[in-house]
Amino acid sequence: RVHLYRALLAVLALATLAIIYVATPLHTSAQQPQIDAAHTERPATAQAERPASTTSKQPAAVPWLRVVIPSVGRNPETDYLLRTLDTLCTTAPSSMGHPIRSGLEIVAVNNHDPPAAHAVFAQARIIFAQLVTFIDTVVPPGGCAQNARLKRVTPKVQKQTCGLVSAIQAVLALSTASEHVLMMEDDWLLCPNGLFALSYFIDKATRYDPRWIALRVSYGFNGIVLRWADMRSLQTHLA
Repeated sequence: RVHLYRALLAVLALATLAIIYVATPLHTSAQQPQIDAAHTERPATAQAERPASTTSKQPAAVPWLRVVIPSVGRNPETDYLLRTLDTLCTTAPSSMGHPIRSGLEIVAVNNHDPPAAHAVFAQARIIFAQLVTFIDTVVPPGGCAQNARLKRVTPKVQKQTCGLVSAIQAVLALSTASEHVLMMEDDWLLCPNGLFALSYFIDKATRYDPRWIALRVSYGFNGIVLRWADMRSLQTHLA
């Protein structure tokens, strides 16, 4: 697709005119995690007791939005992933009859090597079993690290890029497609009403051009909204 990324830049410029940051980081390199007290004081047992009937991980036949969260373990272990998933689940409308809730699917991807060493991911799998789809994947597509472009960046960036490629590959292997995909890092919290803001921006972009490529609603590759039809092209470009 010759004009794929030229069009991407154009859409990003358009989105910037009315950008809203729908996700905030749990931490920066200069400070410790700072989140709402409701999250810091809520123990894991309380999360596990949330009634499964209020929300369910069963989305519509074709999800409107699939939120993909690649995750790796930290040393020492932190509960970033638990708080990120909790915010997503509690921010979504409680009624399954709501179009945003019924069309939402949350997918957490374990990119840790080895997967079993990601203790927080294992804990999240238990707590959010009725709300989130969990995938284990650690092997990027063959040749990812051999990409000539990746050789020009630091090993850390190479690893992050190959991890993203691996997560995209795992999501593409799901039996059901979705209309849109939101790539979200595991140490960011969705802002209040973030899902409603996303619905607005996706609808606005589609009215401008149904073939839009991506929407940037946060920093870096956190908060990038893509159409499902473009996921494989992005994976190929990165790999």
